[in-house]
Amino acid sequence: MKLISVLLVLALAQRHAASASNSSIRGRDLGKRKGKDNDQGSDQGSVQSKNFFGGNNLFGGNNPFEDDLKTFIVSFKDKDKQKTLSTRCAALTAAYGGHTKSVYAKALNGCVLRMPSWAMTAMELLLDIALVEEDGRVYTTEQDFAPQSWGLDRINECELALDDRGTRVDANGVKVYIIDTGINANHPDVSGVMGTGCHFSSEGISSPRTDSNGHGTHVASTACGVTYGVAANCELCAVKVLDSDGNGDIAGIIAGLDHVMNDCGAGDKCVANLSLGAGYSASLNQAVRNAVNDGVTVVVAAGNDDGFACSYSPASEPKAITVGSTTRTDERSWFSNYGDCLDIYAPGSDIKAAWTGSGTKTISGTSMASPHVAGLAAGILGSASNTMTPAQVLASIQARSTSPNVVGDGKSPGVRLATTGCGGPTQAPTPCGGGELVVEIGTDRYPGETTWTMNNVCTGAEVGSGGPYGSQSTYTESMCVDDGVEFEFTISDSYGDGMCCGYGNGYYKVTLNGVVQKEGGQFTSSVVTKFGSCNNSLPTPPPTADPTPPPMTAPTSPPSANPTPPPTTAPTPPPTEEPTPPPTDAPTDAPTNAPTNAPTTSPTTSPTTSPTTSPTPSPTPHPTMESTPPPTTSPTTAP
Repeated sequence: MKLISVLLVLALAQRHAASASNSSIRGRDLGKRKGKDNDQGSDQGSVQSKNFFGGNNLFGGNNPFEDDLKTFIVSFKDKDKQKTLSTRCAALTAAYGGHTKSVYAKALNGCVLRMPSWAMTAMELLLDIALVEEDGRVYTTEQDFAPQSWGLDRINECELALDDRGTRVDANGVKVYIIDTGINANHPDVSGVMGTGCHFSSEGISSPRTDSNGHGTHVASTACGVTYGVAANCELCAVKVLDSDGNGDIAGIIAGLDHVMNDCGAGDKCVANLSLGAGYSASLNQAVRNAVNDGVTVVVAAGNDDGFACSYSPASEPKAITVGSTTRTDERSWFSNYGDCLDIYAPGSDIKAAWTGSGTKTISGTSMASPHVAGLAAGILGSASNTMTPAQVLASIQARSTSPNVVGDGKSPGVRLATTGCGGPTQAPTPCGGGELVVEIGTDRYPGETTWTMNNVCTGAEVGSGGPYGSQSTYTESMCVDDGVEFEFTISDSYGDGMCCGYGNGYYKVTLNGVVQKEGGQFTSSVVTKFGSCNNSLPTPPPTADPTPPPMTAPTSPPSANPTPPPTTAPTPPPTEEPTPPPTDAPTDAPTNAPTNAPTTSPTTSPTTSPTTSPTPSPTPHPTMESTPPPTTSPTTAP
């Protein structure tokens, strides 16, 4: 303990020394306008500050803890416009020992460092560090089930029973990234829809267009396969972050998301599927959030722990579409996670799809449920004429789903089962009934500085908001609003230099029903614009004047002549004396017993025996691929 305390004191001292050194270096760049140009510079001049031992780290270059190195994911609070991320990360390794493994471009404002274990506590004390997490492992398991797949049949039905028919959605022009074990690009079910130039492997992982594990190919086949896929005409992109044994780490998953954000360009329609999971990781959640803010619709598995989805990542990230698993009888699969973080259910038990070689395999897991929804999301984007935000895609999925509580699960009330539209094809979003308010943002080279809000002045409620953004691109947010409302639009730049024009020609434009209300780009910290007026009398008369008279005139006169007298004399007494008692006794007993017992016994008996042992050994801090419950022996036996 004394040694660790001494090391922490030395770390604090080093922090102040590095701070002083950094201040002097920052002063050298003051001649450059606000330091923006320095972000484009080389890392050759990275800070290598000397310390009290005369070396380049706290131990003079000889770290007594060299054998105790660990991998950490480090995120900085703000971007430093006078130093690149590589420089800032190098300064940490120079101070505490170790080396930089990788630097993220967009997914996180940070890097992956290999450092002594004690350095985590030291870095957490630094004022510019937002988060330090130890990297965790990812792995996958599968289990064989019956050789029949039914998921495509179920998602085109409002209710059971199944009718052996399916409805495929058209995802033409949509990139679907499978962040997984790779994709067997030669499999007949996916070979014809593989994209070009969009594939990626994280450090130490083999070619993304191969998959000796099978899990990623199964997921890709379920989302976009020619025979087993929900969506047709996708452009499949293999993002390989797990090895042939289904193992990987959180840092690799974030690297995969970083690639997706770089590859999904302005105007592209993109969906990313993550059929994997871990214990709660703020870094992984932040990376998913940044990808969604960048316009990527991210669909994730809820997890196979028969537990609370909010305890796991990325399932707990609110901006991701989190998917739970169901059986062919519309019960929650015994292994599926549940709760407030669940957005939608989809078939996940006994799903048949492509596997290694040219064969197929039937397996279960929330890993299998997630790509059903990823395929639906791709179909919604493919059918949309305009760009849709990930939030709008989720709203569209939920609007096309079954009625609430179709799934037998008392632990996730109100969560629906995803469908293509209860048997119908995927339709484009319904036009706004009142007015359409559109905010278009074209960011400059510093998109993380830009944010905006739109408020309803009449009610004080927020109508919409956006930013900070993850990349230099064009972002469009469409909002359905009422007529007769005054709006207040505020756009801000956190650095205080607006969006135009020295560092990229950024701009903003606000339109209401196609009419431009405000546009520009040159301002300092923020600019506020008001338009419209609080006049709620305009929209009210039309609905009141037309619909009300018809029901009053037509139905009233015909029934008045004959039907009215009989019910007035005879029917009144009987309902008063006889029907009243029976409803009082009968309905009370039946509803009280039936609903209480049925939901309780049905989901419990099947799940209770298996899941109890499965979630317990599964280590919370380490990510798991969500393809079948107990991650124990299957990976080694999987063909």
